[in-house]
Amino acid sequence: MKNKDLINDRFIEAFMYLLESNRIKTKKEFADLAGINSPKLSEILKKRMRAGIELYQVLFDHFSVRYKFIFKGELPMLNSECENAHLNVHPSVHLTEAKEHIEEYKSKRFQAPTVVTVDNGGQENIVMLDAKAAAGFPANLDNPQYFKDQPTMSIPTHHFKDGSFIALQTTGDSMHPTLYNHDWLFCKYLEDPVNNIREGYIHVLLTKEGVVVKRLLNRIQERGTVVCQSDNEQYPSYEEKLDNILQIWKVEAKLSFILRNESADLNSRINTLEGDMVEIKRLLKR
Repeated sequence: MKNKDLINDRFIEAFMYLLESNRIKTKKEFADLAGINSPKLSEILKKRMRAGIELYQVLFDHFSVRYKFIFKGELPMLNSECENAHLNVHPSVHLTEAKEHIEEYKSKRFQAPTVVTVDNGGQENIVMLDAKAAAGFPANLDNPQYFKDQPTMSIPTHHFKDGSFIALQTTGDSMHPTLYNHDWLFCKYLEDPVNNIREGYIHVLLTKEGVVVKRLLNRIQERGTVVCQSDNEQYPSYEEKLDNILQIWKVEAKLSFILRNESADLNSRINTLEGDMVEIKRLLKR
């Protein structure tokens, strides 16, 4: 079981103990204290969602639950059960420590990009990974030689001055008609993806299995996942767990050698369909 699930299970264990011991009168009372609705709390208790910081805050501030029980599994569960007086600290201390654990827990999976070369002005070059090289990207995050072996470029515009960038060549048709097979994507590394994912925009995920290009919906705070959406309707949306993500890059621009006129293509298909309908009508009149 992953650490996230263990923490969530201990939240549920603490909640049910407080409820059964009548320290929490009703689920609605607890939900109101946390500023969420009762259905959301029910989803968390059924393990369909993960508890957020607002729920831990209620445990620490109102019910003397120890943060070390939630985050480390150390007994006893409640401060009032501790024999040593120094453990009965002000709730704000627990909340501060809890937030530190949550932030470490959320960010520790994300690795900083490997800086390989810089231009004459000291600006990082943009490493270019073609389709073949991009397939090996996740496995070579800690391999400087892998990046040194790739071509580099620089783009003299303000869009590429601040941050770390990489150019990736796409494969497949899941993002048609926005992106085509072998388009180049210029991507900016997200240092704090938990807060900096741009809702509904195209991002590149480096997962343990490979490289994924999708539009993202940020559901990290709610349930520790991002929702991955394709522009091609033939590909269903799905959720990717934070545990499985190594890095997240936001797509800033693209370079494409396919300059199709989508409107003309659509008109052509409509004309073909109308021609087929005329032929069908002619056959039916026989």
